[in-house]
Amino acid sequence: MSLVRGEICTSMTRRMLYRFEDFEIDSGSMRLFKSGEPVAAEPQVIMLLLLLVRKHGETVTKAEINDAVWDGRIVSASALTSRLRAARAAIDDDGSSQRLIRTNHTEGHQQHDRTQKNHVSTDPSQRHHRAESDPRVGGT
Repeated sequence: MSLVRGEICTSMTRRMLYRFEDFEIDSGSMRLFKSGEPVAAEPQVIMLLLLLVRKHGETVTKAEINDAVWDGRIVSASALTSRLRAARAAIDDDGSSQRLIRTNHTEGHQQHDRTQKNHVSTDPSQRHHRAESDPRVGGT
Protein backbone atom coordinates (compact mmCIF):
# COMPACT_ATOMS: atom_id res chain seq x y z
CA MET A 1 0.00 0.00 0.00
CA SER A 2 0.99 3.54 -0.29
CA LEU A 3 -0.71 6.89 -0.18
CA VAL A 4 0.99 10.24 -0.17
CA ARG A 5 4.70 10.99 -0.27
CA GLY A 6 6.34 12.92 2.51
CA GLU A 7 8.35 12.59 5.67
CA ILE A 8 6.67 11.87 8.98
CA CYS A 9 8.15 13.83 11.86
CA THR A 10 7.74 12.22 15.27
CA SER A 11 8.96 15.22 17.23
CA MET A 12 6.22 16.88 19.26
CA THR A 13 7.58 20.30 18.29
CA ARG A 14 7.35 19.69 14.56
CA ARG A 15 4.12 18.55 12.97
CA MET A 16 3.53 17.72 9.34
CA LEU A 17 0.36 18.21 7.38
CA TYR A 18 -0.26 16.00 4.37
CA ARG A 19 -2.86 17.23 1.90
CA PHE A 20 -4.48 15.29 -0.93
CA GLU A 21 -7.77 15.99 -2.66
CA ASP A 22 -10.02 17.54 0.05
CA PHE A 23 -8.21 15.69 2.85
CA GLU A 24 -5.54 16.67 5.34
CA ILE A 25 -3.72 14.47 7.86
CA ASP A 26 -2.06 16.19 10.82
CA SER A 27 0.77 13.96 12.06
CA GLY A 28 1.05 15.91 15.33
CA SER A 29 -2.54 15.49 16.45
CA MET A 30 -3.02 12.22 14.56
CA ARG A 31 -6.22 13.56 13.03
CA LEU A 32 -7.80 13.41 9.59
CA PHE A 33 -9.80 16.28 8.11
CA LYS A 34 -11.97 16.64 5.01
CA SER A 35 -12.52 20.19 3.80
CA GLY A 36 -11.36 21.39 7.22
CA GLU A 37 -13.85 19.24 9.15
CA PRO A 38 -12.64 16.37 11.39
CA VAL A 39 -13.18 12.84 10.08
CA ALA A 40 -13.69 10.10 12.67
CA ALA A 41 -10.93 7.51 12.32
CA GLU A 42 -9.31 5.09 14.74
CA PRO A 43 -5.61 5.57 15.59
CA GLN A 44 -4.60 2.48 13.59
CA VAL A 45 -6.38 3.88 10.54
CA ILE A 46 -4.51 7.17 10.90
CA MET A 47 -1.22 5.25 11.29
CA LEU A 48 -1.98 3.29 8.12
CA LEU A 49 -2.83 6.47 6.20
CA LEU A 50 0.36 8.15 7.45
CA LEU A 51 2.40 5.15 6.32
CA LEU A 52 0.80 5.32 2.90
CA VAL A 53 1.38 9.08 2.76
CA ARG A 54 5.04 8.64 3.58
CA LYS A 55 5.41 5.93 0.93
CA HIS A 56 3.38 7.65 -1.81
CA GLY A 57 3.67 5.85 -5.12
CA GLU A 58 5.54 2.91 -3.60
CA THR A 59 4.15 -0.52 -2.87
CA VAL A 60 3.88 -1.10 0.88
CA THR A 61 4.07 -4.71 2.04
CA LYS A 62 2.07 -6.40 4.79
CA ALA A 63 5.27 -6.57 6.86
CA GLU A 64 5.72 -2.80 6.61
CA ILE A 65 2.11 -2.28 7.67
CA ASN A 66 2.55 -4.67 10.60
CA ASP A 67 5.64 -2.74 11.71
CA ALA A 68 4.00 0.68 11.44
CA VAL A 69 0.46 -0.07 12.63
CA TRP A 70 0.91 -3.00 15.01
CA ASP A 71 4.51 -2.43 16.17
CA GLY A 72 5.67 -5.58 14.38
CA ARG A 73 3.11 -7.90 15.93
CA ILE A 74 1.78 -10.41 13.45
CA VAL A 75 -1.95 -9.95 12.97
CA SER A 76 -4.54 -11.83 10.97
CA ALA A 77 -5.32 -11.02 7.37
CA SER A 78 -8.80 -9.98 8.49
CA ALA A 79 -7.31 -7.35 10.85
CA LEU A 80 -5.33 -5.87 7.96
CA THR A 81 -8.34 -5.99 5.66
CA SER A 82 -10.49 -4.31 8.30
CA ARG A 83 -8.03 -1.42 8.76
CA LEU A 84 -7.60 -1.05 5.00
CA ARG A 85 -11.37 -0.94 4.52
CA ALA A 86 -11.69 1.67 7.30
CA ALA A 87 -8.86 3.77 5.79
CA ARG A 88 -10.52 3.72 2.39
CA ALA A 89 -13.89 4.64 3.89
CA ALA A 90 -12.31 7.54 5.82
CA ILE A 91 -10.99 9.05 2.56
CA ASP A 92 -14.09 8.27 0.48
CA ASP A 93 -12.42 5.43 -1.40
CA ASP A 94 -13.40 1.79 -1.75
CA GLY A 95 -11.97 -1.51 -2.87
CA SER A 96 -13.80 -1.38 -6.20
CA SER A 97 -12.73 2.02 -7.48
CA GLN A 98 -9.37 2.12 -5.62
CA ARG A 99 -9.18 5.82 -6.46
CA LEU A 100 -6.58 6.63 -3.78
CA ILE A 101 -5.42 3.34 -2.28
CA ARG A 102 -4.67 0.60 -4.77
CA THR A 103 -4.13 -3.06 -3.96
CA ASN A 104 -1.58 -5.14 -5.81
CA HIS A 105 -2.56 -8.64 -4.72
CA THR A 106 0.91 -10.07 -5.28
CA GLU A 107 2.94 -7.25 -3.70
CA GLY A 108 0.94 -4.96 -1.41
CA HIS A 109 -0.86 -1.63 -1.56
CA GLN A 110 -0.11 1.71 -3.15
CA GLN A 111 -1.43 5.26 -2.91
CA HIS A 112 -2.19 7.05 -6.12
CA ASP A 113 -2.64 10.81 -5.84
CA ARG A 114 -0.78 14.09 -5.57
CA THR A 115 0.10 15.34 -2.11
CA GLN A 116 1.37 18.45 -0.45
CA LYS A 117 3.50 18.37 2.71
CA ASN A 118 3.47 21.35 5.11
CA HIS A 119 5.38 22.28 8.23
CA VAL A 120 3.15 23.57 11.00
CA SER A 121 4.34 26.08 13.54
CA THR A 122 4.01 25.09 17.18
CA ASP A 123 2.96 28.69 17.91
CA PRO A 124 -0.87 28.53 17.99
CA SER A 125 -1.13 32.21 17.03
CA GLN A 126 0.49 31.42 13.68
CA ARG A 127 -2.17 30.18 11.29
CA HIS A 128 -0.21 30.12 8.04
CA HIS A 129 1.40 26.93 6.80
CA ARG A 130 4.47 26.90 4.61
CA ALA A 131 4.00 24.48 1.76
CA GLU A 132 6.94 22.57 0.36
CA SER A 133 6.91 20.99 -3.00
CA ASP A 134 8.07 17.42 -2.95
CA PRO A 135 9.70 16.45 -6.26
CA ARG A 136 8.83 12.84 -5.54
CA VAL A 137 5.12 13.64 -5.64
CA GLY A 138 3.65 13.81 -9.15
CA GLY A 139 4.71 17.41 -9.69
CA THR A 140 5.20 19.15 -12.97
